[in-house]
Amino acid sequence: MGSSQRSVLSRYSSYFSSVEGNTSFYGLPEAQTVQDWYQQTPEHFRFCFKLPRSITHDRLLQVPEEELVTALDRFTLLKEKLGMIFLQLPESFGPERLPLLESFICSLPNSINFSLEVRHQGFFNKDEAERQLNALLMEHSINRVQFDTRALFKNPADDEDTLEALKAKPNLPLHVIATGQNPMVRFITAKDWQSCELNHKVKKINQKVKNQP
Repeated sequence: MGSSQRSVLSRYSSYFSSVEGNTSFYGLPEAQTVQDWYQQTPEHFRFCFKLPRSITHDRLLQVPEEELVTALDRFTLLKEKLGMIFLQLPESFGPERLPLLESFICSLPNSINFSLEVRHQGFFNKDEAERQLNALLMEHSINRVQFDTRALFKNPADDEDTLEALKAKPNLPLHVIATGQNPMVRFITAKDWQSCELNHKVKKINQKVKNQP
């Protein structure tokens, strides 16, 4: 990590208490890089890293134990600053693969906090498949990720970043539930959120709060 990257992380961690590490989705960071991140952040700071897509997407959790252990060992170099490891499953991973998911979850160590994001519509119908998923996560204290994309799709914009997000992010219902002790919420809006309807609503809420006796 270069000096400019160190400066960005140090500055970020002086304002915020956690970060979602998306780069690990595309490949494991070097051990020295992880150790540098530990040194560059304050004691209270926490990292949330995605498992590599080679595990969650390319082979749909069907990987040798050694490969999973290697990934987990890399993240645990953060020691107490590892807040959570995030499993994001692809849209193709549906309820018919619940036995596979259960087998994978049973192989995870209890010493690490995990969260899971599903993107298949079959997990959002408030039916038996969703109940089975939630029960599985509760049994193992895995946090079901709440991915709130409502503002993005309700207030679309035509800038390049927002158009890309509209293609990549799921337009699924938000089912609020805590299946573990460390709920994780992901929230996304249009890039220029200050000019969209959401910002007007936030201002109205703020004004109502100020007017409270």
